Amino acid sequence: LLINCHEAHLEIEVRDEERKADAISKIRTVDGVNGIVDFRGKEIVVLMYYEDHDSLARKVRQIESICGSQRLALWRGHSLVLTCR
Repeated sequence: LLINCHEAHLEIEVRDEERKADAISKIRTVDGVNGIVDFRGKEIVVLMYYEDHDSLARKVRQIESICGSQRLALWRGHSLVLTCR
């Protein structure tokens, strides 16, 4: 049971495609991550729960650090927050 948690989906690319499996393995250990969709190429979508904006920001920064790139898009609940490159 998750109380006072919100759902987010983070779309991101792994900078070095050869490290993708290792990056996914590390992302799975991030608190709140409950799934990863692995697309062909460098792109993945990380499904996660977060408590508040600060916890979401920390998780996104941690995953960006693991992937070596910045997010492509972030969906929170029913809203879409786009990051343009």
